[in-house]
Amino acid sequence: MYCKNCGSRIADQAVYCVHCGTATDVGFSVSARPALQEKRTNGFAIAGFVLALVGLLFYANTLVSLIFSCIGLVNSKTYGSGRGLSIAGLVINVIAFVILLVVVIFIFIMTMFGTAVPHVH
Repeated sequence: MYCKNCGSRIADQAVYCVHCGTATDVGFSVSARPALQEKRTNGFAIAGFVLALVGLLFYANTLVSLIFSCIGLVNSKTYGSGRGLSIAGLVINVIAFVILLVVVIFIFIMTMFGTAVPHVH
């Protein structure tokens, strides 16, 4: 048998190449080898968080960031990542919504009672 790394001739039962130390296929079944898994990124979680942050900084809460954060949270089990970013995006969206609601209520109250109160000169 020949080493798959350096090409040197080695014994057919060798587990490692005596010349370079590379492991051979002897003694390892295909199922015993750890499967190489490609780490995937949860893009929806990242996009939802970034859009929520940008929306909060510029006082524009977007529905898109809420949707992306929800999709990212659902996909976090599949991808194995993004749960924290998705939750942070959702929390930021809720905070922005509460701030917007308070401002709208304040403007409504000021509009209703600001014009109804007689001014004393």
